[in-house]
Amino acid sequence: MFNRNIVRSFLENISGFENAIYDIEYDGFDDENELLLFGPAKIIQDYDTNKNIISLTDNQNQVGKLIINNNFTINKIGEVEIIFYFRMQNPDGAGDADGPGADGIKFDIIGDKGRISIFADSYYNHEDSSGNHIDLEINGAKKAEGYVETKLNDGDIKKLCIKCKENILRISLGSDENNSFKEDDDEIENILPIMVYSIDLNKKIGKKINLEISGITGSGYQQQQLLGFEFRSDSYDEI
Repeated sequence: MFNRNIVRSFLENISGFENAIYDIEYDGFDDENELLLFGPAKIIQDYDTNKNIISLTDNQNQVGKLIINNNFTINKIGEVEIIFYFRMQNPDGAGDADGPGADGIKFDIIGDKGRISIFADSYYNHEDSSGNHIDLEINGAKKAEGYVETKLNDGDIKKLCIKCKENILRISLGSDENNSFKEDDDEIENILPIMVYSIDLNKKIGKKINLEISGITGSGYQQQQLLGFEFRSDSYDEI
């Protein structure tokens, strides 16, 4: 369950909020009041993890979206770490050279000044480097692409780590073939860097942000799921 209240209580007991940590984990989607679901997106029970997860898509030509009904804060020096645990499985329909299935999951970080999108794409289009890649978009414009060595829709849990420090955005991806999720996080810690990009987050998107996660399919499709996420940012000024 989302532990927002615990985090805020912790911060309020620290004078001036100096050197506090804005640390949130969503491990099991149990409180529907914290979630806005659109299209085919729904809460289901996952039998591998025995937790509630979000099913974004499960058929052709779908767009399923989750909006986390909460405002998050990036600290004044623009340092933040956001981790998403997701899974694409049971691909079918149209595909590319490595098999059926499409398209992928887009992770949007939205502020009052702009938007950063990270798209985990399992389908090859003519402008792509491969059928498994990560795209970085800023305000809708593609800025970078990173190659992924393993299939994104192989059914393994993926850990997407988005970390910004000293105005350098680093995007990494790990895979857990045992599907143990966070019970044994060491299995998923060996994450590989996908791309590095220079950016001032506070200037580009602002300090107050929202998170949106969308699953997209076409004539090729797959089950696309969000299993959890983490957000943390050292707080150097009052939230």
